[in-house]
Amino acid sequence: MTTYREKQQKRFTKVDFFIIIFGLVVYTFDIGTDLWTAKNFLCEGQYLKGILILSTGLFSSIIIQFFSYSWFKEDETENLDWAFYLLHSLYGGLFIR
Repeated sequence: MTTYREKQQKRFTKVDFFIIIFGLVVYTFDIGTDLWTAKNFLCEGQYLKGILILSTGLFSSIIIQFFSYSWFKEDETENLDWAFYLLHSLYGGLFIR
């Protein structure tokens, strides 16, 4: 007899893998373009625009890391040690989710 949890488990397919890789590439590209745009604004003396881009990027990254940490904590599949907290503090939680 299968349990409820076994019924919920889904097979990880190649399509899932490529979607994850595509998402990580887009996420990394987005951060890079945000930093590049902010640098250009700051170098041109448009400090308000540069700071707004940096602050919205930072705020959204904090929210993403918070949810990633919350989901890991809710899953209870891993023992959350100091390296896990450090990874989320350095905005790397999304890459292991």
